[in-house]
Amino acid sequence: WQTDSIRYFLCTAVPYGSDLPLNFDAMTDAHNANLANGFGNLAARVISLSHLYTEGKVPDCAPSTMATVISSLVHEADKAWGSLAIHKGVEVGINCVRDLNK
Repeated sequence: WQTDSIRYFLCTAVPYGSDLPLNFDAMTDAHNANLANGFGNLAARVISLSHLYTEGKVPDCAPSTMATVISSLVHEADKAWGSLAIHKGVEVGINCVRDLNK
């Protein structure tokens, strides 16, 4: 198992402080569904589109509402982590990845 896959599973499987039954099938499902398919597909799409439209370079752009959206997501995740709701903080990021993959 990759370290990040184990960390992800431990942070999302149950709320902080609860007992965690070790289940390799659930760990595999979490890795495949969210890390490989979610993050992997998003990274591949971003890289592919950046090469297609901008020769692989990040273009200069004016500030947009995206900065406000990102700031809001960071605040929401930070609030969850601050109250030890680690699984909810990670869920903020996963939901963002899901939205971007649509």
